[in-house]
Amino acid sequence: ANTMVPLKFTSGNSAETPTVAFNGGTARAIKLGGTASAAAKFTLAANGVALFFFDGTVLHQIGVYS
Repeated sequence: ANTMVPLKFTSGNSAETPTVAFNGGTARAIKLGGTASAAAKFTLAANGVALFFFDGTVLHQIGVYS
């Protein structure tokens, strides 16, 4: 919790409501600007790195990536 988390996506992908699970744990929602990124797809190219702030519940995306 309360940690900056850089994530490298080894496969390019997009999702309407993306989640990430750490070490097989509970899937955590990714949000941008405090809201789920359902209105616009979250897209990241293969081997792309995105920076997130993990508050213990949600991964908050920092910046916009595509």
